[in-house]
Amino acid sequence: MSLLIAGTGLRIGEALGLRNIDLNLAAEIPYLSVEGTLVEPYEGHPTLEWSPIPKTPNSYRNLALHPAIVDMLLERRKRTKWRRQMDPVFASEQAGTWLWPNNIRTRLRGDVAETEWVGVTPHTLRRGLATVLYYEVGTDLAASALGHAQGGVTHRHYIDRSRRPVIDVRPYVGALLGQGPETPPDARSASKT
Repeated sequence: MSLLIAGTGLRIGEALGLRNIDLNLAAEIPYLSVEGTLVEPYEGHPTLEWSPIPKTPNSYRNLALHPAIVDMLLERRKRTKWRRQMDPVFASEQAGTWLWPNNIRTRLRGDVAETEWVGVTPHTLRRGLATVLYYEVGTDLAASALGHAQGGVTHRHYIDRSRRPVIDVRPYVGALLGQGPETPPDARSASKT
């Protein structure tokens, strides 16, 4: 479960709300579709239930899966008897019902106790992916992966701004030093074609 959240940025309700029909592991680029979420009990709804309406309209999305995540999901599928299309991917072993988010949070706290990962939560894993995407590619991809309509929410609440990227200005320094403009590496390879 932690690998899935860290590698996709899914909310815990989205991850636990995945059904077998939402996985396309045999595709050329394996992916999952976020088609709904688990809703925890609240007034008028006394049970944990799957909802086809996710948190926001932008929460519907398809996410390509890293090979390690595909392997984990395939292994999970082999070990479970809950394989019908509408069964939860992360079904309880005995009844095939939805797993409770709080039980997963508790299990994660136990798994990381007395390790350097103490304090890691599903939300921390989601923020971690957002931060990597932000610094490597930009806000738009981070927002899309997390299911946000705009990058502002992603930037304000999910990006670890204590991390400082290495800004590579070396290709442009020649002009400053009076040695003429240097052609950036990307432009050099493009000019050869």
